[in-house]
Amino acid sequence: MNTPIRTIVKLGVLLPEGNITCETEFPALAPAGHSFHYQRLHREGTVLTQASLLSMQDSVDDATNALLMPRPAAMVYACTSGTFLAGHDKHADMANRMEALSGVPCITTASAMLYALKRVNAQRIHMLTPYPEAINQTECDFLRFHGIDVVRPDTFGCRDSDEIRALSWQQVLDRVRSHHADASNADALFLSCTNMPALEAIETLEAELGIPVISSNSASAWAVLRLAGYHQTIAAIGALGKLDYQSISDQ
Repeated sequence: MNTPIRTIVKLGVLLPEGNITCETEFPALAPAGHSFHYQRLHREGTVLTQASLLSMQDSVDDATNALLMPRPAAMVYACTSGTFLAGHDKHADMANRMEALSGVPCITTASAMLYALKRVNAQRIHMLTPYPEAINQTECDFLRFHGIDVVRPDTFGCRDSDEIRALSWQQVLDRVRSHHADASNADALFLSCTNMPALEAIETLEAELGIPVISSNSASAWAVLRLAGYHQTIAAIGALGKLDYQSISDQ
């Protein structure tokens, strides 16, 4: 039986205007009776620089207000680099701003990444990103600031959003497999960037590596669903989907 439209739990997603992966992966994670709704954030240019990625913050207010009409139960700012680049202790700033405007629980992907990794007790992780080396290093520094060591981080070294969009989940799977020893000796694997396809690789990699595998999108969807009051298992995201949500302050 279809869920009546008025009883569907709606989840708001703010995403970069060049992101095409959230709208593919998030619906696959929506439990019955839940739906994701999207609003894009304007970004200055497509080249992956700190200034360009942080420029999306200028459109957060308008994007948040545009998502209020569906009356979301919770919202997520779905960009990893666009939220960890704000500063080691500022990853929640945009979520706080969104909450002030919307009156509902909100989270950023950078916060969701931290909460998810700490929830699976990861202290040493292997990480794959699509970012240029400078942004990759900033993410490593961000994670280490929060008590998570990154062991031999790897990157596709994409220069712009077009190159990230050209990646496939199979390329992600093959790249991790080529670093099997580094990944399997870590506490968890993190696949960073909400625009890098990774969902279809998660359960295969967990089985092969024997560790939790978390992506930016699995962490974001997990966190926003938990904030909206959904506490059952979330299919297709492996070990994380069986765990309930805790913020860092609760751990």
